[in-house]
Amino acid sequence: MHAQPIIHPYFFELCDIDPCLSKSKHIKLLGAVKPLGNGEPHEVVSTKIVWHPNWLGNIDDDVNTLCIKEIVNLVWENEKVCRENPNAKHEIADEDYDHAIITECVKMYFRNIDKQASDQVNDNKVAKALECKDRLRQCSHRHAVTKSCRQAALAYETQSGNKGAVAMIDTDFASDILSYDSEEDLSADTLSRWERAKLAKLVFYVEGSKWRSVDYVAFLRWLSLCNMQKNEEHNEPDMDTADDTARPPATKHHRMNNTQKHCKKVFDLAPAKMNNNKPKSHKKNIPFKSMVSAVWAHDHADDKFLDGTEWLMGFYEKMAQGALIKEDEEYLQELQRWHEKEMDASADEMAA
Repeated sequence: MHAQPIIHPYFFELCDIDPCLSKSKHIKLLGAVKPLGNGEPHEVVSTKIVWHPNWLGNIDDDVNTLCIKEIVNLVWENEKVCRENPNAKHEIADEDYDHAIITECVKMYFRNIDKQASDQVNDNKVAKALECKDRLRQCSHRHAVTKSCRQAALAYETQSGNKGAVAMIDTDFASDILSYDSEEDLSADTLSRWERAKLAKLVFYVEGSKWRSVDYVAFLRWLSLCNMQKNEEHNEPDMDTADDTARPPATKHHRMNNTQKHCKKVFDLAPAKMNNNKPKSHKKNIPFKSMVSAVWAHDHADDKFLDGTEWLMGFYEKMAQGALIKEDEEYLQELQRWHEKEMDASADEMAA
């Protein structure tokens, strides 16, 4: 029995799938049909009976048996009408016009949909596994960046005497370092930022957090540069060299040009696209007040923040031009403008 063109339409009809769609769409939508929670084989939607077979269940389950029986009856009755009409051509050969044969053909097609539905579930599992792997890779990148910042913070704290520098370094307080599969996944703004950065395709991009102050972000970027400069030494630096690398950044009375040879290998998302996540550390660390933006602190007045590290206040403003990588300087200027805009909006809201 050449059943495929005869049986297919009834599955689409019973499951309320548009018959005008392409074959691939039909199969995908059929595979997406889920059984009803109440165990019924169908439901009434706008006076139409819509069937809900359980593709991932046993073919002999009650719901599936009723669905198969319904399609068999429809095939049988349609063929009967054709045979009774002398002007119509019947579709099923005489030897195949049998309930048992039609039932077996419907079951065969049902199993085909069952397989494709299972493949969709497996695809979802694969997608979730890849997503989990991607999160682990992101965590690995953040851990590496945090480790380098902690090393530089330790040297800075020893050299400057500013206590708490190491305590404010936490992997969970770092930026998210994310990946994408193709340029089509990026918004127009993000794609433009990647193009301006003149980086290779599929490089990672950095998503910041709204709770972090400009001073804290500037401090982290400066620590990363310190560690980068240290790693570029051909030989293990002695204590004096290490201390020089981690000295406090030059103030605006001095200009530094030794950062221009360093290049970013990632690009930053716009500040407006920063995440709104609260600072939550798996190590139970609590941010210092100086690490938190003024607007965030105001909007989350009930949250706990630690006193101390007052030396971080104004850290960004005191840095000399050229004390950071050019791309970081440009981003921090953009970030500061964004925070100032947020402060103005907050002030207007309070005054209203």
